[in-house]
This record gives sequence, C-alpha cells and structure tokens, in this order.
Amino acid sequence: MDHAELTLLLQECAPRLGLRYHGFSNVRGQVLKRIARRIHALQLQDVAAYRARLHSDPAEWAALEELCVVTLSRFYRDAAVWRALEHEVLPQLAAAARAAGERHLCCWSVGCASGEEPYTLALVWELGLGGCQQGLGLSVLATDRHAPVLERAARARYPAGTLRELPQPWRERAFESQGGGELLLREPFRRAVELRQADVSRWLPAETFGLILCRNVLFTYVDEQRQPALLAQLLSRLAEGGALLSAPRERVPASEQLEPWLPALGIWRKRPR
Repeated sequence: MDHAELTLLLQECAPRLGLRYHGFSNVRGQVLKRIARRIHALQLQDVAAYRARLHSDPAEWAALEELCVVTLSRFYRDAAVWRALEHEVLPQLAAAARAAGERHLCCWSVGCASGEEPYTLALVWELGLGGCQQGLGLSVLATDRHAPVLERAARARYPAGTLRELPQPWRERAFESQGGGELLLREPFRRAVELRQADVSRWLPAETFGLILCRNVLFTYVDEQRQPALLAQLLSRLAEGGALLSAPRERVPASEQLEPWLPALGIWRKRPR
C-alpha cells in the first residue's frame, strides 16, 4: 500500500472526523497501518478504491474514526509532571478539599486508555504521599470511549516495558509478576479508581473534581475549532481552584477561567470567582 497515498487520505479525512491531522505526527505510522489493514480486509485494490467506499458508504466513516483512535500510554509518563503533582499540586488540592470538608479528593482521568494514567495517580497518592492525607481519601473516575481498552484496564496486567519510567521501589511494591513478561497491579492500588465507558464529547459526569487530567486527548487530536467548547465543558466540572492537567506540549485554548500554575508542565488552575 502506497504510504504517500495513505498519508494524503488521512490528511483529507481528518477534518471531517473532527480531528487534527498534525496531532498524529508521532503516531501516524500506526494509524496508517490500521487503515491499510482495513483496506485489505475489505478486499479493495488500493487507496482510491477505499476513498470511493467512503463516498458510497457513510457507515465506513465510523469505522475509519475508530482506526484513528490512539491509546498509547505508559506509567509515570512525563516524570517531571508526576513529581510536580506529588510535591506541589496534590498537597495543595488535598488541603483545599479538607478545608471544604470533603472526604475524598475527587479526580477525573479523561481518555484513560488502558488505565496507566489513573493507576499512576493512585500510586503517587499511596506511595508518594503516603496514602490517606489526614483523613482524606482519593477517588479517581477514569473514562474512555473504547470498551476494549477499559477491559485491559480492569485486568490491570501490563508488559514490563510500560513501567520503565515508574520508580523502581514503586514497581516492586505495587506489582507482581504474572509470567510471560506481564506484571499485575496489586488490588490495593486499584481501589481508588472507577472505570467507566464514556465519550467526553457527548457526556459529562455529574461530579465536580479537584483535578482533571486530560493529556494527549482533546488538545492533541480534536480539531482546534471544537476545542474551546470541549474545554468549557471540562471546566464546568472542575472546582474553583482545581487543577487541569494537559500534556506539556499541548496548546490549551485561552480561557478567562484558567490561570497558569505550572504551564511548562501543562498544569493550569481554575480561577476562583
């Protein structure tokens, strides 16, 4: 399958799917391979034939959208971000939650994929901060639109390579070997995380959160024209003074509700009214 033609197809189709073509710069090869496999599965001759299929069969656009979903993740991704959460952000958010009389610091991991991000947050809380913070617990809602990745998150079994950035003492305490190169996250480190299938572009939780993690999802792959409205939806569920975590290299749309906290790390704070 011609790589240049596949690339052009993705570039043409991304806007109709509400996606940013440039957001795929680091994972484009993976997505193009999926599209090539789809073309072969449909027994079509080439990219031109698949383009014709898209024109004649509107349902194929939904299939193409699924092929463009990127679920790559790993534990403790962007280590400097997690260190900042451990040493500055989470202690301040915990103090605010206690002052408000909350029993838990409520967090939301948007686009949680196979669970590496919300489970890392639980590990930071338990092993970095020592668990319950003066009577305050942690509660993490982890959502993703795709059932297969949530099923993997529920199993909590991971190849060793996805843990390579996690501090070694944490790996030894939190995981047990399952053979075949897989490691199982021990149950006590999963208790704080609730997995839920949901598409943030069509649904919002009822809860309000002190921390929302939205990294390498909306501000990477979603078309820029849709991003301000989606950001406003997220902020409607973020408590005043709460933190929004994007990826360090993402550009978050301007909002009067947000002020920089640690912007070089993609950490923002919702302004008090």
